[in-house]
Amino acid sequence: MMQYFCKDMRVGDKELREILPSDVIDELDKAVCYLLTSSRSYIDEPRNYVPMRLLEGASIILNTLCAYDSRYLWMKEEVERIKTLPLDSEEEYLKEIDSVLVKLIESY
Repeated sequence: MMQYFCKDMRVGDKELREILPSDVIDELDKAVCYLLTSSRSYIDEPRNYVPMRLLEGASIILNTLCAYDSRYLWMKEEVERIKTLPLDSEEEYLKEIDSVLVKLIESY
């Protein structure tokens, strides 16, 4: 079974899992990973729109996660920074989303 990014996070003196049900945390965590990796995979369907939609979805979920744990802030900042890149440059977008995905993988 995969260990999710938020498994051992704390808010003050409480573990995140004491504040939110573990199934909520697990689902939010999986959704963020799914949306970010999907935004890389679907660059060819309808051009420019799908990646931005997926990144916006990730941004919404990350806002929720950041309310509970600041370790997601780096990811939220990266998503916000690259959200409109598909409109400007596919090449630059691919480079940047690949960089975010590497950081995501390394965080596990």
